[in-house]
Amino acid sequence: MSKVQSLKEASLTTPESLSKAPLPTLQSIFGDEKLAKQVLSTAKRVSKKRNSSSTSETSHSPKKAKTVPLNPGQELSPADVEASLALPTFNPSDHDDIEADINKTILYTNRAPLVVAFVVQLTKHTMPTQPLSSRLSLAQAVMSMGAKAKALNLGIQSGKTAEDEGWGE
Repeated sequence: MSKVQSLKEASLTTPESLSKAPLPTLQSIFGDEKLAKQVLSTAKRVSKKRNSSSTSETSHSPKKAKTVPLNPGQELSPADVEASLALPTFNPSDHDDIEADINKTILYTNRAPLVVAFVVQLTKHTMPTQPLSSRLSLAQAVMSMGAKAKALNLGIQSGKTAEDEGWGE
């Protein structure tokens, strides 16, 4: 805060102006090369974010949810991974006769994905602060525990259930 007056005198009042300022100017204001470099890099990062968000706001095309392909070896940011896990949503206004559509639908599925989807939706309401990836991991763990317990009860697999091993405590 003590440098605000010096920044105003040098006409460096916005992140954009700070990002375009030469390093020696910032060093003379802050008196420390390391601090001046930090301010410069932060200003460049902030102005870059503002520029990218302002260009996306000016476009008038409706935004559609993108699905990010998960290719082996492809590096994704955590935000991209979370976005790729988004579930489709149902909008009743897009369908004329919902009941007829449902009556015509024949669905064959395994119960495991339905249990996972149910647990994900349940945790969405009971633990809303958890990201989608955490809710999916928890749902898969619940499904895995249930499948192992069922296999043990049917005699398909031998060993102890997760509860017997102490995981449920």
